Amino acid sequence: MKLLEEYQRLINNMPHSRAEFGFSQADNTTNFGDYIFRSTNIYWGFDSAQSNNCCYLFDSALDKDCIDCSRCVKCEGCYESVDCYKCYETFFCDDCDRCIECYFCSRCKNCKNCFGCVFLENKQYCIFNKQYSKEEYEQKVKELLKKQSEENSKRLAELSVNYPFYYIRQSIDSSNVNTPYGNYIYKSINSYYCFDSSNLISCGYIYDSDFLENCWDCCGRSYKCVDCYECIDIADSNNCFYCDNLSKCVNLYLCYWCYNCQDCLGCVDLKDKQYCVLNRQLDKEKYEKVRRLINEDINADLSEYIKS
Repeated sequence: MKLLEEYQRLINNMPHSRAEFGFSQADNTTNFGDYIFRSTNIYWGFDSAQSNNCCYLFDSALDKDCIDCSRCVKCEGCYESVDCYKCYETFFCDDCDRCIECYFCSRCKNCKNCFGCVFLENKQYCIFNKQYSKEEYEQKVKELLKKQSEENSKRLAELSVNYPFYYIRQSIDSSNVNTPYGNYIYKSINSYYCFDSSNLISCGYIYDSDFLENCWDCCGRSYKCVDCYECIDIADSNNCFYCDNLSKCVNLYLCYWCYNCQDCLGCVDLKDKQYCVLNRQLDKEKYEKVRRLINEDINADLSEYIKS
């Protein structure tokens, strides 16, 4: 019996129910969706974590009362917004940072009560990048909100042509430290070539993940992990390698869809297990022998230790 062949057989025989909502299911009250971690009252949400009372949410974290949002972090009361950070009641906005009560804005930072603006910072009562008084702004916005959203979006797109997207996206209140290359990175230290991620420490080649430390080549909404390599969609796990869809696991190698497991190798769809190889229970001594053998030769014959 060889590790890779048997591991693939286990995966092929595993039923995949898309009704599974991540792996911290006890923490979730979710109706329709998948890969939701530590969240409550989520309807049609995907790849998101620690969010509450949201629907149609994708690839986001720490959001509250948001609808139709994608890749938003620490936002509240937002609608139809993309790549926003710490925004409150923004509507049809993208790439905005710490904006409040803004409509149809793009690449704005620390703005309040703005409509159809692009690339503004520390502004208030602006419409399509023109300054107005409070009274003028309120009156004009009332009229603009009567228009179809497509019409306002078209005017924003026309204005955006004059403001090329050339800068690296980074929050105004969470500058990165020694984190070269990448984009949409927040509050990260000593990390390299990372994208759409936040709160990374000493990581590299990370995408779409948050709160990782000393992790490399991880993606797919990986969340709160330490010392992991080549993993996808893992949460609350440490020292895991070449794994996919784990939660609350420690010291796993080449495992898939496991929950609260420790010291396992080549396992699929296990829960609350330790010292397992290819879903077979071993004692600690035999497990360590198999692990050493695989470290020397991944194609080694395991028949001596594991029954078919």
